[in-house]
Amino acid sequence: MVNNMSQIEGSKDSIIKDIFKDIYSYSNSKVQKSREPQIENIIRATVNGDIIEKYLVIDIKLEGKDGIYVYILTNKKLIQISIDIESKVDSLSFLLSQMLGVTFKSLQPERLIAEVNFFNGKLGIDYSAPNKRITSFFQAVEQKFLIE
Repeated sequence: MVNNMSQIEGSKDSIIKDIFKDIYSYSNSKVQKSREPQIENIIRATVNGDIIEKYLVIDIKLEGKDGIYVYILTNKKLIQISIDIESKVDSLSFLLSQMLGVTFKSLQPERLIAEVNFFNGKLGIDYSAPNKRITSFFQAVEQKFLIE
């Protein structure tokens, strides 16, 4: 699993360009460049007027197909955008003010689940324990919860 997490500096436009660089940097990413306007519209609509604080891009399997997850932490929301290699793009977003907490569960010696719980749902990811970038991103989400 390849991934990238970034602490954000710069304008929203430059941050979104950085997200796309990360999406297209995967050697196994077959997300077509022609889909960029569709994906960008979803990112912009979901982020809306929020300030992007961090993001994480990881390659995953979506329903048996290669894909990408983009997690975006803004000043108001946690967003998950899933992009499969063919055509499907889905997004979930939860208000940080509705967050109940973040848990890390050990599945096996080398597997963890990071799960963020909200009043109206949850999102999470099962990943390889040595992956410090994913852990770091979800710890940043947890810190937002503890500060709020």
